[in-house]
Amino acid sequence: SECSELSPTDFEDGQDASTDITDPDNQFPWITVSRRKMTNKPDKGSKLPRHDLDKYQATIHPRARLDVSKLPSYLIGEQLQRAIGETVLEDRLAYHRNGMTNTISVTVYDERHLASLLQLTHLETGSGRVDVQVYRTATREFPRGVVHLTPDIPPAKLHEGLRADYHEIVQARPLESNGTYLLTFQGQGVPCRICAWHEIIQVKPCRPSTVVCNNCHGLGHKSDICTQEKRCQSCDGLLTEGHRCETVKCRNCGSQDHVATSRDCPKRKKVDSRIQARARPRPALNQQLQRRRTAVGN
Repeated sequence: SECSELSPTDFEDGQDASTDITDPDNQFPWITVSRRKMTNKPDKGSKLPRHDLDKYQATIHPRARLDVSKLPSYLIGEQLQRAIGETVLEDRLAYHRNGMTNTISVTVYDERHLASLLQLTHLETGSGRVDVQVYRTATREFPRGVVHLTPDIPPAKLHEGLRADYHEIVQARPLESNGTYLLTFQGQGVPCRICAWHEIIQVKPCRPSTVVCNNCHGLGHKSDICTQEKRCQSCDGLLTEGHRCETVKCRNCGSQDHVATSRDCPKRKKVDSRIQARARPRPALNQQLQRRRTAVGN
């Protein structure tokens, strides 16, 4: 057709290619086309995690009522550097604060640095000193189990007396004062039994669940380190003199169907499932290969 043979030079003076014209027979209308101006995309920044190195994580847990979110960043960073005892490259040390649990999670990329961090006993706050507990963060590569032993065993003696045949016990610490201890293993899964001073002890897989504070009734921390005001577990109101509950309200999910300490709280169930999935051991390599082969065959 004549329309298909038109070019931008065929237009009259004052017309351009964006002008809506038709062919002489009015059979092939032209469509106005506009182009969107392309915006310049920002340059991608460097990724903070180092995926080319082995990663080790530790958790710093204050033993007193200290709000870790109010500590200056430089104060924490300098103390972590001193705890490691040597100069660490900028991308080999990182930390972040967990407001729910009121803890500090530290990531390093050298097992020697992790061992140094585990020896940390206190933090300077600028106005004093607070005792802390540092333990290795549970990951899928380091499954955890629970054993029941005699209460009040010194931590150093506890680690020396435990042995597993096919797993390395990398950490042992008490959970409660009744003789319950949490063991961190390196290996596939959790062993069924270990030896404690030559005695065979049964190990149960750890099923972690979130803690509910008895002071503010929030999730993730205990009352001994809580920095919030005391609240009513039924109505979430501040506990003042002559306090009376008018309604029921959960502090964590806002529902009026249950109190804050209820195990039926959907927020509590969601947090439980998340931390249990994170602590679940990875399947052995041959199991992973078998699953992949089955999926490909289907």
